Formats: sequence, C-alpha cells, structure tokens
Amino acid sequence: MPTTADHELLRPCPGCGSRAGSALLQLRFRVFDDCPICGDNTWVTCRRCGLSFYDTPSDQAAFDRYYALNAYTCSTATAGTGGDDGVDRQRFEALAELLLPHVPDGGAVFDIGCGKGGLLSALARRGLDRLYGVDPVPDCIEHLRGLGLAGAVGSALQLPFGEVRPHLLVYSHILEHALDLRPLLAEADRRLADDGVVYVEVPDASRYGEFNTVPYVDLYLEHVNHFGASELDGLMAGAGFGKLAGGRTVIDPAGALPAPCIHGLYRRGPGPPEPGPPDRSLRSALEAYVERCEQHPLMGRLRELADRGRAVSLWGLSQHAMLLLGQSPLKDCRLRALVDRDPSKQRRTLGGLPIQAPEILATSSANDVVVIAAERYRQAIAAELDSMDYRGSIVTLS
Repeated sequence: MPTTADHELLRPCPGCGSRAGSALLQLRFRVFDDCPICGDNTWVTCRRCGLSFYDTPSDQAAFDRYYALNAYTCSTATAGTGGDDGVDRQRFEALAELLLPHVPDGGAVFDIGCGKGGLLSALARRGLDRLYGVDPVPDCIEHLRGLGLAGAVGSALQLPFGEVRPHLLVYSHILEHALDLRPLLAEADRRLADDGVVYVEVPDASRYGEFNTVPYVDLYLEHVNHFGASELDGLMAGAGFGKLAGGRTVIDPAGALPAPCIHGLYRRGPGPPEPGPPDRSLRSALEAYVERCEQHPLMGRLRELADRGRAVSLWGLSQHAMLLLGQSPLKDCRLRALVDRDPSKQRRTLGGLPIQAPEILATSSANDVVVIAAERYRQAIAAELDSMDYRGSIVTLS
C-alpha cells in the first residue's frame, strides 16, 4: 500500500536537489541476472518541489551499462528507437507541425535522443535543413547519416556540434531517464541561442492508469522520474525557463497500451521564481494509482495460482513482467518456465532460470498455466499457443 513516511534519500531530488523525501512505495523489479542496475527502489516524492522519482542506489555508470545491454534501445532493429513509420510517423508529423512555428528561417534544431531520426525526417519534409541528431547509440547515428541528416554520438549532458547555437532543443522522452536533471538543463541553457526555445515531452504520471487498466503497466525500470504538469513547469522554471505553451497528448491512443504524455515549450525567463509549496495533486494521483493496481482482479488470480502451487510459465519478459515478478503474487508462484520469442533475451537468465523459446510449451498438460505478460502481443501469443496444441490454461493481464 502507499505510504507517506519520511524517507532518507540515497540521492538528492533530481529536480531541486532537496534531501527531503516521502516514500510512496517499495518497488521491486526482478531483473535479468546480468542487469547492471538495481531492481529494488523506493518510489518517493520530493517534499520541496513535488517531483516523484525512484530513489535508486544505482549510479549513472550503471545506467549507461544497462542501456548498452538493452537490445530495445541499443539497435535500430527494434521498434523502440523513434523510427519513421506506423505510429511513430503519425506522432512525429504532428510534433513537427507544433514545432515548426518556433524555428526561425535558418534556425538550427537539435533532437536529443533522436533514435532513428523520425522527428528530424518530419522536419526535413517541411523544408528545414539545419537539423542535428544526438544519440548515445552509434547504430542510430549511422542510420541517421544514411538518411542524409547530421548526427553525432553524444549525451544530453554534453551536447556535440559545438560550433552550432541551436534555436530549438528537443527533449522528447529524455527527462524521465535522467538521474540528475539539473546539469542536463544547465547544458541546455549554455548551448541554446539567445532567442531559442526548448521542447520537453515526458510521460504524464498524473494519468497513470487512465488509459491502461493492467496493473503497473505504466511503470518502467529506467523511468526514474515521474512528472505531472506542475512538476515539469516547476523544474523548467527553476532552471530559468518560462513556459510558452503546453498540452497533453496520448501516444498510440488506439493501440494496446496508450501512453499519456505532457509537453511544454519553454524560453528563458527573468530567473527562477521564489519556491512555493509543492502541488500535492501528483502525489495523490500516484497513491490512487498504486491502490487501484493492488486491488486489480489480476492480483487475486495470481494469488490463487500461488496458493494452489500451480506450475506457471511466464511468456513475455518485458519490464512490466519483471515488475509483476517482484511486486505481485506472481513472485510466489512456482515458475515452470520463462519464455520469450526475442533471441537476445534467450541468451539471458532471471533468478537462475534461462529464458527459453516458446517451443518449450509444446509439451504441456491440462494442469499447466501460461501467464501472458506481453499485453501488446496477447492475441498473437494466444494464437501461437493454440497452434502448438497447448493443453493448459491461459491467464492474461487484462
């Protein structure tokens, strides 16, 4: 259950540097055995600025190793790197239209965490030609250059292209990953042109659970910061940026897992405002979200499986599955097998158990249970189980 106990922070608030935090939830991801970052974190809110974040014992070097090991982010072969087709293209076309009025003739645009260059490609189609991509993944930068766009391996903490003063800095789904937001924004201030604008987009933590009823599906291991609109605006104001405009969006609203987001456009203001009392509405929203997750019917179904000692196979080793393995009654179930179709995951272990190909489930009995933990691919997995004459029962998250 949510808690309001004061918490002695392992790290200062990434937004304001305060050491005063209140615990929200002890959060446990059962991570791969070779995972460099800790899966056990205290989810807290800052008592000074209201920002919510994971008080993780892992440092930046551990997170850098984590991203390098994560096939979803370290290769252009996956859907997780901001491409230029399907849902990504629709999203970036809409974002390009929003940003275009804020780029003067001849103005330069930096997309930090550009991935495969979906946004830069959309801006190029609108006639902009001073476009620069920054990403820590060499594979993404090589792909970007193949599109005829400028790119450099780099970090938000030390932006490349030192000879260029960008008129627009884009941080789309970057700030939720940063262990310390203050040096990132200081670098933005250092590099931005005098009349420049910063665009920020992050998940909207105040709407967790609004679009997805699956428990805890909005939480990710590497999303160490959680924002509401007030917390995002306060962070930017504290760094000297005044708000020009903002709004709410939903990524893939018709998909299996819609993702609510908030965004804002910011320009240098007169200076950081005097700090006031934090807005407690985000904390209240997160407490309600945690309580809904804990009371979800899935929890009772998993508790029943654990209490009856049923042999459970888990299909889909996503971050969400890892959170369910650590946070839900699934942690008490007797695991028969961990299954995933991804070859990169099949080379890893979790709790000493190897991740295996789905064919392991072809030999089943009526007493077996498969929990499908990949909600996005639920129907395809169920069809595959049917094709292999799987004889046990199936539990889906929704």
